[in-house]
Amino acid sequence: PNEAVCLAGTTALPIDDPDNLITESSEVDTMISEAGKMIPHFNNTRIIRAFSGVRPLLKSKKADSHEISRGFQIINHKNGMYSIVGGKLSTFRLMAEKMVDTIMASFNLKKPCETAEIPLEGQEELSGYPLAKRLSNMKGIVCECELVTRQEVERIIKQTATRNVGDIQHRTRLGMGPCQGGFCTFRALGIMNDMSVISPEQSMKMLRGFLQRRYKGIRPALWGDQLREEQLVEYIYLGILAMEKPE
Repeated sequence: PNEAVCLAGTTALPIDDPDNLITESSEVDTMISEAGKMIPHFNNTRIIRAFSGVRPLLKSKKADSHEISRGFQIINHKNGMYSIVGGKLSTFRLMAEKMVDTIMASFNLKKPCETAEIPLEGQEELSGYPLAKRLSNMKGIVCECELVTRQEVERIIKQTATRNVGDIQHRTRLGMGPCQGGFCTFRALGIMNDMSVISPEQSMKMLRGFLQRRYKGIRPALWGDQLREEQLVEYIYLGILAMEKPE
């Protein structure tokens, strides 16, 4: 479970070109089938999107990538150069700690790394829970799917001085609900324009780019309710807003 949705995964397939990742519908089907064996009614659950990433596993002679270790290794190249390879998202802080300990030891310094004891900064701001806290001020909702308000959007813009709607997405989950940004992205960009953060021309360019990136994840899951949702979004932007016309 992750916020208002559930993440299911992962596959472990070798790829030829890490810079050109494409999530196939067959991979989504595999995830649905496997998750359905453990979670009741998962096969009938609405799939919003799918995404993929590269996992740099340690070299192994094992043919099945599922059997390859998800551990990590620090390599000393000498002359002060170190590399750390392997690992995964859930172990990145441990990897950082071990790397710092290795470097400190190379200088004969004894102070231990405190990564494991120090919380990441800003977690209070990023936390959306308890739900009562979020529902206490729901005026001016920008994103109905994730209950993001105008006040939240304005606060993030002021605090971070961001000029990228993606930064707002990462801090509020704006654009990560069923509509995948179809109803909220242009609203958030309108707020940024009202605050003179970006120009109208920049807004249009950013809107196109954001929706295109969201579509990359929607494409392998286009069926049922999600297909109907995407058709509605298409009608809005290509029909009502005429975004297919040259600017």
